[in-house]
Amino acid sequence: MKKTYRIILRITAVGVIILICAWLFLWGYITYNKGTILEKVKAGINRQIEGKIEIENLSTNFFYNFPNISIRFYNVSIKDSLWNIHHHDFLKAENIYARLQFFSLFSGKPAVGKVTVENAVIYYYTDTAGNANVVKANETVEENKGGNIPSLLFKNTRIIFDYPGRNKFHDIELKKMECDIVSTDSGQLFKININAFVHGLGFNTTKGSYLKEKLLSGDFNLQFTKSKNILFNNIKLYIDKQSFLFTGKFSTTEKNFSLAIKTQKIDFKKAISLLTQTTQQKFTAFNILQPVDINAELTGPTLYKTIPLTAIYFTVKDADIETPAGQFNKSSFAGDFTNEIDPGKPRLDDNSQLSIKDFSANWENILLTANKIEISNLLQPFLTCDLHSNFKLVALNDLTGSNTMRFIKGNGEMNINYKGSLTDNDTLATVMHGNILLKDAAINYLPRNITLDKLQGNFVFKNKDVFIEQLKAQAGSTALNMNGAVKNLTELIYTYPEKLVLEWNVATPNLDLDDFINFLGKKSKRTEKKLPGKNKLIRMANKIDDMLEYGTANLNVQAARLNYKKFTATNFNTSVSLLQNQIILNNARLNHAGGAMSFNGSLTDNGTANAVKMQSVITNTDIPALFKSFNNFGQDAITGENMKGQLSGAVDLTANISDKGIISSNSLASIVKFSVINGELNNFEPLQKIAASLFKKRDFSNVRFAELNNTLTVSGSAISFDKMEIRSNVFTMFVGGVYDTKKGTDMNIELPLSNLKKIADDEEVIKKGKTGAKIRVRAKTGDDGKLKVSWNPFNNGKKAKEKK
Repeated sequence: MKKTYRIILRITAVGVIILICAWLFLWGYITYNKGTILEKVKAGINRQIEGKIEIENLSTNFFYNFPNISIRFYNVSIKDSLWNIHHHDFLKAENIYARLQFFSLFSGKPAVGKVTVENAVIYYYTDTAGNANVVKANETVEENKGGNIPSLLFKNTRIIFDYPGRNKFHDIELKKMECDIVSTDSGQLFKININAFVHGLGFNTTKGSYLKEKLLSGDFNLQFTKSKNILFNNIKLYIDKQSFLFTGKFSTTEKNFSLAIKTQKIDFKKAISLLTQTTQQKFTAFNILQPVDINAELTGPTLYKTIPLTAIYFTVKDADIETPAGQFNKSSFAGDFTNEIDPGKPRLDDNSQLSIKDFSANWENILLTANKIEISNLLQPFLTCDLHSNFKLVALNDLTGSNTMRFIKGNGEMNINYKGSLTDNDTLATVMHGNILLKDAAINYLPRNITLDKLQGNFVFKNKDVFIEQLKAQAGSTALNMNGAVKNLTELIYTYPEKLVLEWNVATPNLDLDDFINFLGKKSKRTEKKLPGKNKLIRMANKIDDMLEYGTANLNVQAARLNYKKFTATNFNTSVSLLQNQIILNNARLNHAGGAMSFNGSLTDNGTANAVKMQSVITNTDIPALFKSFNNFGQDAITGENMKGQLSGAVDLTANISDKGIISSNSLASIVKFSVINGELNNFEPLQKIAASLFKKRDFSNVRFAELNNTLTVSGSAISFDKMEIRSNVFTMFVGGVYDTKKGTDMNIELPLSNLKKIADDEEVIKKGKTGAKIRVRAKTGDDGKLKVSWNPFNNGKKAKEKK
């Protein structure tokens, strides 16, 4: 045993002595021939590339690659002939170590087994004219046949590729990269271990860089085939500490490539941060809060200015997504992206498309589903989708923040196919197909505080138009059946909402105007929405608010029965135009008090009151019922209790009406052309006064008339009229003047002497138009406010009127 140890020790000693001798011999050789060696190294490099090579010094190093011997080169640089113009060294290294293979030292031809580059910058620069700062030498160098290619090790080495003429700039800092090259039957196998920091990979610097300021590490193999292809399969690289699998092929002869990239459970923001800055900006408003799986495939030529065909596939499962439209919760879908919709067009943003399939998510407490969602033309994004949902209508209130509509209850069912631009200033191409169904709903129209209950109906979208079908609702005691349409909605809603026109049909068995009395009040003031972001749905709600406030609604209304306070009518129909601050009635017709009425008019909100204008035609209407229905038209001069008969005529009226529907008597101005048949005047104070003065033995409590025709001018509480013949069963008179119980009455009365003879009860009352001999009296309100009747032989009342 001791003998064995002694043999081992002797062999070891001999080996050490031989190694030391070799070291000493090599050290002496290198030291003595330093200048020659430097020149040979420079010449060897120049046989490969053209340029000025500078090496400050060299020395042997026995411990850097122990037990191998290394030659250390100090401050090595390679410059081309145009350095004075661009000032970029192709290589500038503080240290380069060439490790010599130990046994090759005894062959007389030392072989380099490994080259280590430390603290270096490799800067490959090509100017706009295509001139590079390193050029392959013209001298043909015999290929290394069967020889070993040395391994490479880079430490703290920065590699820069700068080609401003093509907007390319790549910048990678190799903290450590080791590359062992093994020759195989099919070519050469590169075994690479890398730990690097990528400052940026800029294939088009106008759009930014990929992997900007990201860590890159991995241990993988690349196969260089004899046919000059680069192959790799499922190699693992860590980018920003995220694991990626790469599979691909690069052909240097055919000048094309294919690359597949896979990663699982990557954070969305991290994935986006790997892209160029311009692409990142498109996703700043989006985020997926749970990790996603992504697969990408790139294929195409490697030629300059060619863009590879790109396909990206991603899967989202039960994720929360933040978007400008709000947050989508429990989102699940499969998506893909391509930059080639049309193979005949360049692979640019306007030829790109994002597709999402089998989408489902909760959005603001609303479950949305879609079979397919497509966003094409990423320069001016265009959305195509089908959306389906069943939701509570109250969920729309906070979502839209509408100032005109607020849902109280009910359910909605939506099935919509939508095509439209996602760019605010591009709305002409928007079309919609499908419907929104409302069930058991209640909605409040906020500007007028009118509530529609028991609401159900169908909103049908066809191209740019919307049709409202079979809409039923209850407003107070009024049951409404409605349908309507808005033409060109999807175009004008974004451009000129005030030009939108709602065509609306309303039918009801009983219309109670008290249920809509709030239309006489002031509109509630719109407030700006404080909701976050640039939510397109909020903007849509704003536009709908604008349409309802500034647009026009044309209503065709039919009611079997119409009620308003004491007024009752049948067979009511009209067309109504609702403008911003005005309601216009056109061709309104109804039956009332045994007769018929037709009228046109308007109600205008002028800020302080509601101004009413009306032109009406009345036919064979019972006077007491008419006066009672209209509350004696806001005056008490002649009431429904005083008169009977059938009234026909025409009324031109203006007045101010309160938000409670009460006419201001001082504002009333009207011209009434009337005809009364079968008229009676009962318990009318002026006649009672005349009877007390002139016809004490006659009963004026009930006076029957022949047909009366005249024109009345009403101003406030005053009724003015020209002289008219009143022939009755108890007297005949001619009357004209002003009757006003508030400011004072002043009427001239002519009494033919024929009145002295009492008319027989059965005598027919017929107007004759002649006075004959007459007595003139004047009925005027005295200073005490009481009506006084006096003789008026000189017709003073008429003269005073004519002077005015």
